Amino acid sequence: MIMRRPLLAVAIASTFVLACSEPDVTKLTGDPLNPELHRAELVAIDAVLFEDGPLSDEGRTQVADSLEALAKVAEADGTNTIANVYAKEMRTLGSRVTRSSVGTPLGNSDLRTQWLRIRGSLFNDAAWFRRSSADPISLWRWPLLHWRRRLRRRSI
Repeated sequence: MIMRRPLLAVAIASTFVLACSEPDVTKLTGDPLNPELHRAELVAIDAVLFEDGPLSDEGRTQVADSLEALAKVAEADGTNTIANVYAKEMRTLGSRVTRSSVGTPLGNSDLRTQWLRIRGSLFNDAAWFRRSSADPISLWRWPLLHWRRRLRRRSI
């Protein structure tokens, strides 16, 4: 009985040390992705998440589809382990957006905060990134044409 108490104390202490230690990120490798190559998806996400109004059904679909497309690109390079980690996080965020109710207010939302964290960690910075509703939506025509075509296909 006396022998079990020190063993229990050691087990608890080692569990505490392991739980409080820094994660090993030395095995994560890879370079940030070029935002210019994925501008359409990035602009589509920013256009929805950085508006202070409510989340619409179309906005929900636009963000979820764009996050899924970016996740596929991020995990395409198996050697970029950082991108692979963020691919999983983008899928998680996409499912959170899909589960969000239509009409959810976007101003100061956690969805916006998580997207800022993922975008800032995975992509090099670009002058056209939005950081608030006061920032203009990038004048990039391709996503508008792209989403119009997708909407037409769905209505057929």
